[in-house]
Amino acid sequence: MGGGDCADKWHLGPLRVLNFLALLVLTLRFGGYVSTSFLPRWLEMFGAASLPVFCAHLIVVLLALTVVGDRQGATPLWVDGMLIAGTFIVLYATASWFAPPATNLSAADSTKHGRLLTVRAAR
Repeated sequence: MGGGDCADKWHLGPLRVLNFLALLVLTLRFGGYVSTSFLPRWLEMFGAASLPVFCAHLIVVLLALTVVGDRQGATPLWVDGMLIAGTFIVLYATASWFAPPATNLSAADSTKHGRLLTVRAAR
């Protein structure tokens, strides 16, 4: 493919180290802002119930492979769209069923009162 050892994905070449360091600097600089500003509620709910959502996803994938099969590119676009929409509906229902109850604290309050939340969770 060209590029030599610097671009080989199986070796930690200098370009990969540079890419990792750039991502590290961006994460350290903007990570807190991005995590508090752009966190959708549904994504937070998926994270709170990650194991049940993962298990439901495995079941949906196995059912989809059974019904649709492995005809990549041969299915119509509307079938793919319905499959993705149905998958997200099932995953959202699973997450809302298994997610722990939400607290009344906002993201800014939870970092300010993080010790209080830890003490309450330990009980």
